[in-house]
Amino acid sequence: MTRSDTERVHDILDACDKLVEIAALGRAEYDRSWILQSAAERQLEIIGEAMANLSTDFFGDEDRLPIRQAKGLRNVISHEYFRLHRDRVWNVVENRIPQLLSALADYRE
Repeated sequence: MTRSDTERVHDILDACDKLVEIAALGRAEYDRSWILQSAAERQLEIIGEAMANLSTDFFGDEDRLPIRQAKGLRNVISHEYFRLHRDRVWNVVENRIPQLLSALADYRE
């Protein structure tokens, strides 16, 4: 099944919203809970996959979306999980997800 750019953007926004909820629980809770860690990784996989499949018509030449970085992190989570560090994931959740939400703010319904 093929998803449209709009559907993929909504997938990204939904995953970001879930990551914001995780971030709101705080770093200490995140560090204590393998469930939160796994949930964050899954949402980052979704973001990376959705971003990797956005059409060039959607994002054009703009640098507003960190597509390469999202794809790279998704690949590490999916294929090189043993290289993934909790600090890296938390940094993305805490610092990069708000930036991504801001970049996609115009796509909220």
